[in-house]
Amino acid sequence: MAKGIDLLEIEEFGKFIEFIETSGRLGELKNLDNLKERTNFCIHLTRDFAVTSAKEHPKIKNHLDYLNIQFQSYREHALKCNRCQIYLDSIYTFTGYENKKVFNSLDTQRLLEGEVKHISKNDLYLCKLTPKIDSDSITYITSVSLEKAIKQFVDTIQKPAELKLSKECFMRKKISPINKTNYFQVYLSTKYGTRIGIRSLISEKYYSQKK
Repeated sequence: MAKGIDLLEIEEFGKFIEFIETSGRLGELKNLDNLKERTNFCIHLTRDFAVTSAKEHPKIKNHLDYLNIQFQSYREHALKCNRCQIYLDSIYTFTGYENKKVFNSLDTQRLLEGEVKHISKNDLYLCKLTPKIDSDSITYITSVSLEKAIKQFVDTIQKPAELKLSKECFMRKKISPINKTNYFQVYLSTKYGTRIGIRSLISEKYYSQKK
């Protein structure tokens, strides 16, 4: 007899909890809980994971697009919240890795394979995944400056995954559409079809130019 959808969801939830515990994310969240309580603006890790529990979803790409829309306010809040950076990273890393075949670029799949192993290697957290026919898109969020984040990306993600980056790299100052927070985003890309964004409230280069 085929497994019912409820059983599939329970199994998927169990795998997600195991992933949180074994990847080091649970330890980081416990440390944050000792410093700061969860706010009403924070994403709810277990409740909101239900939105992503779609291993057997026939249109997982559309599901990820829906997820990106639903989590927009959480992404904006996460610019100022380390806890939500880890919450978003946990959901996106697990969901992306479980469904990595929907990403057309092998570079994207390699990035997800590296992210699923552990979290404590850097200050970069996944906050958005968009599989596309022409070019996949991955977005990280961080609390450190963009300059420091780029160096961490190169040292802890690009080099271990042996990714080849194109020479094009640019930064934009942006404003979040919901809470109107000013932030900065740098854009990178691999030679084999993955666009990478890193966003932060801080850019040393920008502020040094303003002084």
